[in-house]
Amino acid sequence: TEGSITVESETGDSYGIAAETESDVTVTGLTDLTVTVATEGNAYGIAAYDSGSEVYVTMTGDITVGTSSGDAYGATAQSDSYVNLTGAEAMAVSSDEGDAYGLYSIDNSRMRAEVESIEVTASGNAYGIGAVLGGEVEAILSGDITVKSTSAGLAVGVGADYDGGTVVTGLEDLFVTAVSGDAMGIGADNGGYAEVEIDGDITVESTTSGQATGIGADEGGEVIVTGLQDMYVDAKAGAAIGIGTDNGGSVEVEMDGTAYIETEAGPAFGIYADNESEAILSGGDLDVTGTILVRGLTADDDAIIRMTDGDIAIN
Repeated sequence: TEGSITVESETGDSYGIAAETESDVTVTGLTDLTVTVATEGNAYGIAAYDSGSEVYVTMTGDITVGTSSGDAYGATAQSDSYVNLTGAEAMAVSSDEGDAYGLYSIDNSRMRAEVESIEVTASGNAYGIGAVLGGEVEAILSGDITVKSTSAGLAVGVGADYDGGTVVTGLEDLFVTAVSGDAMGIGADNGGYAEVEIDGDITVESTTSGQATGIGADEGGEVIVTGLQDMYVDAKAGAAIGIGTDNGGSVEVEMDGTAYIETEAGPAFGIYADNESEAILSGGDLDVTGTILVRGLTADDDAIIRMTDGDIAIN
């Protein structure tokens, strides 16, 4: 059978599909899934949490999750749990006053998700795909990821932190915008690992005061990106960094286009590596524009930068 699920709440937390405390849920034949909170409360599209719970969802439509005040999750696995999602089309997740996450795994949980595209909007922190504290996400896409923080929050397209791991395939274009916070396209921190296969462009923008970074790794994080075409990084009044690594981080990028790095009132770096970190760029050009401090390649404190088959323009 086929059908949709719609959950609407005036206040309080709302769940579309959930498994808790060693429970299992299997849903097949689902078309659309919609979860909304009108006033105050967290909103969850698909959730597995607490002590090995598992959720399996097979669907053919869209996932829409939103709350006026609280956090919103498209699909999340928490506390040693597992989520398997197949067949989803467009995922749209939003919070008017709070944080929002498209795919999110935390506390040694795992997730495998097939979804065409992901759009996340929040006044607080906004994450397209995130894995934290040993969580793992395998995402199989066939479209874009679009992430926007509309106020002072952090905006991240694909992120891995504290030994979390994300593997993304089938991504077309990645768009990340922060209004007054920092914006990161793809990043790994504190031992996290992010691997992204893309067949399009990355656009990262901080529109007022934050820092914008296209691809970054810090504190032993590792990022691998293949198939990238062009990259656009723009910070209006903060630092703009195309590829940045620090504190033992590692970034390796295969690119077939140009990275355009620009800031109107801050430093601009094509590639920046510091403190025993490493950055590798193969096959791409750098075009760096700024007003205060403009550098194509900068390595410091036993860091390594390797760039092959590309040009550098400083403006």
